[in-house]
Amino acid sequence: MKGKEAESFYKKAVQSGDDAAIRRAGDLLYDAYFRLVFSVAFNVLQQKEDAEDTASEAFTNFFLEPHRCLEINNIKYYLINSARFGAYKLLKKRQVLPDDVDVESITDLDPYFGYSDSYEQLPEFTELNQEERAIVAMHVFYDFSFREIAGELGETTHSISGKYRRAKQKLKAFYKKEGIRL
Repeated sequence: MKGKEAESFYKKAVQSGDDAAIRRAGDLLYDAYFRLVFSVAFNVLQQKEDAEDTASEAFTNFFLEPHRCLEINNIKYYLINSARFGAYKLLKKRQVLPDDVDVESITDLDPYFGYSDSYEQLPEFTELNQEERAIVAMHVFYDFSFREIAGELGETTHSISGKYRRAKQKLKAFYKKEGIRL
C-alpha cells in the first residue's frame, strides 16, 4: 500500500474508533513510511542504531495520540520533520551541536540539512548546486511531490518543478559526457 493510501486508511480507522482497525492501519502506515523516516534521521545522525531509534520514536509519538492525525494534512511530512527534530535533539544532547543552538529553529538555518546529504547516490560533480541537489534528493530518494518540496522550502510548485527539470537536464548532460546511457 502506498503512503497516501495508508494515510487515508489510518485517518478513516481513527474516525471509526475501532482500536483493532487503528492498529492495522498504523502497521500499514509504518510499513509505508519507516524507510523514508529512517533515511532522513540517518542523514542527520550518520549512525544506523540512532537513526532507527529516532525514526521509531517519531512513529511512537505520532501513534500515542491517534486523533491528532485528523488535524495533520500530510502525515509523511509530519513524520519526517519529527524524525529530523528528534535527530537534532539527540545531537544537541550528545553535545555535537553547541548549547546556544535552538533545535526548534535549526531547520531555518539550513532547510536542506537532512536532505542534501542524500546525494551519495548522485555523481560527484559541481554542476548541481546545493538547492538543486536537495530537490533531486527529495523527489527521487524521498518520493516527495513538487508540492511537498515547495512547502518544505517555502517556494512555489512551479519554481520547484522548473529547478528539478533544469537539474535533471544537467544530470543527463553529465551522464552523456561520461558515456553512461540512461
